[in-house]
Amino acid sequence: MMRSIRQRLTLLVLSGVVVVWTYSLVSSYRQAIHEAEEWDETRLEQIARAFVALDASDLPAFADIVLGSGEDNDGDNDASPRMLYQVSDAGGRILAASPGLESLDLPVF
Repeated sequence: MMRSIRQRLTLLVLSGVVVVWTYSLVSSYRQAIHEAEEWDETRLEQIARAFVALDASDLPAFADIVLGSGEDNDGDNDASPRMLYQVSDAGGRILAASPGLESLDLPVF
């Protein structure tokens, strides 16, 4: 049975809107993921630069500082995650590490 031109046009327009919205959602999601990854990489680079600037004798004192534990008093439950780290010399000897890192049983690189 033949549909009217109005029905076909309405179906075509609605299909186009669905395709455009789907593309927009997928594109926005991928861009947001990319931006979050860049933010994490930048954060790691900044912390690595701070470690490079420190003298080896300052590392144990710096190890007592908990990174990324700023106060989060905005009422939600998304407390800032801590940054865990371990600094070793060329021979593999650990110079400094995050407090409590040993108890987490993480793989050593």
